[in-house]
This record gives sequence, structure tokens and C-alpha cells, in this order.
Amino acid sequence: SGIQDLVGEKNNDADPHKHLRGCRPHTPGYVSPYASLKPDDIPSIMGGTACINGFAGGFACKNIDLEAFIDLAAFGSPDLANDIWGWTDSQTEKEYALVGLSDGTAFVDISNPSNPVYLGKLRTHSSESTWRDIKTYADHAFIVSEADSHGMQVFDLTQLRNVNEPPQIFSETAHLDSFGNAHNIVMNEETGLAIAVGSNQCRGGLYMIDVTDPSNPTNSGCYHSDGYTHDAQCVIYHGPTETYQGREICFVLAIGKASGDGSNNPENVAFCVFITHGKHLLGRNNMDQLLMEYMISQTIPKTTAAPNEVDRNSEQC
Repeated sequence: SGIQDLVGEKNNDADPHKHLRGCRPHTPGYVSPYASLKPDDIPSIMGGTACINGFAGGFACKNIDLEAFIDLAAFGSPDLANDIWGWTDSQTEKEYALVGLSDGTAFVDISNPSNPVYLGKLRTHSSESTWRDIKTYADHAFIVSEADSHGMQVFDLTQLRNVNEPPQIFSETAHLDSFGNAHNIVMNEETGLAIAVGSNQCRGGLYMIDVTDPSNPTNSGCYHSDGYTHDAQCVIYHGPTETYQGREICFVLAIGKASGDGSNNPENVAFCVFITHGKHLLGRNNMDQLLMEYMISQTIPKTTAAPNEVDRNSEQC
């Protein structure tokens, strides 16, 4: 079967956020539009299929053709996937898909979209989990999971340039064990700052990691004043307001408010945090617009509360 949506399952455990760590493939009563398809109906890998009369190779479509399809069974994994990220080789300009699975991360060469090649898998560091997140920086992948004791895996993606007799089982390039589980990993590729959010450290807030030397990741701070954090995006401000020029600004989706200021950062980590408490995450397409709106006119979308600004050097922004 294909990749399915994951939703949080309610849990009355004392941990108010534990439900975010236990996910199931779909909501009660949900029936996938492809549930009637049999394995024989869709080859594990197939070439380009045109969208005709609303279908391409058994999949519903509209104005878009299906280049290829890889069944999860091809990865030798349980019937669950959870995330996908991309990497373009800075040297060869070849493109790869990094696929989060319940038991690890799969690497697929998609340079020829009609003929993807499954190169191999990096197994989970600890146990299986329905939740995994992947980001890239400096030709390395950084992987976290909701699995206990997983930490952050680092994988040198340049190994994918020459893979003999794929698929292979790969090994970690490095590993950070200063936290266990994490819900997401945020990456600012301009600064080499990775941030684990929703982890078992820093009260689930922003657990900062310096990955400028990818093979030697080190903790560089913590911010938890706004409680458990579901996701964030961080950028360097290049707008018209001098006060924020060159500052690292993070848009954070926090679940709730926690006590304490969470300040535990070296002097070289200086950025403002704008906390949003709405139901919608910010994509990069509308991030610049929001920055301009806030910095110039002080307006905030109705789905968010007023921003909470915290300078990483403990000065007010």
C-alpha cells in the first residue's frame, strides 16, 4: 500500500503530549481511495503513466501524469511510511528522495523520474516508530524519530554517489544521544543550526544543535518558555528593518505555555523567537510575507496570537 496520513491518537496518560507520539495509520472510519487495489494491480515500480479519464495507473489524478510508483514492500519494511525529504547532490546535481519508514530511512535515486532506483536503507537507531523526520545540510541527512532512545542520526549522503549492487544496508556517519525521542527536526541551512522539537529534553521546546561540522554535532542551547513545540521554521532576516538584520528568526508552533524562561544558550546563538499559537503551520511560501507584514505594519494573521519575542542573548528584540 502507499504512504498513509498519520494522526495523533488521544491518550489519557499523565503525559499531555504522549498522544503525539503514538500514531495510527488513519482516522476511524477512514477508507483509502486505493483500498480496493490489489498488489497485482500496481507493480512495485512502473514507468510513466498518463493521466487518462481521471486515473493514472490506478491512482486518481487531474492534469498530472504518474512518473513512477514504488510500493513500500520494495523497501523491505512494515506497511508504514511517515515522511519524505529531498536532497540534490551539490557535486553531481542528481536528485534523491529520503523516505522515512517505520524501521528506518530509505534512499531513492530519482534523477530519472520514470526509473527510480532504490539504493538502500539506514536502519532505525533504536526501535520501530510510526514517526520519523529528516532534514539535510552540507550533503548530510539528519534524522530523528519518536522512538525511545533514538537520538539524532547523521548520514553522509555522498555515499549515495557510488552504490554497488543496490539496495544496501548503510551505517550511521555519526550519532547524537543527548536526547531520545523527538517529534521533528528543524534545519536552518544558512547557519548550520539544527533544532529538535517535541523531544524528551528542553521540556519539548527548541533543543538546539550545532551541525556546522556534521560528523560532530553538539548541543548549543535550549528554549522552552512556550512549552511543547510541534514544529518550527528558522531563517535569517534580510528585510528592511535594521534591528533584525542578520538575526535568526524562528516561527514556532507551540502547544502550550510552560513556566521558566528556558534561557541556556552560548553568546554566539542569538536569534528572536516568534511564537504562534494557531492551528496552521507556516510554509516558506508565506513566511517572507508574514515577516514583512509584521516588521512593517505590526499585523499578525488572525490564526495566531501576538508574538512572544525572545533574544537568545536575553535582550528584548
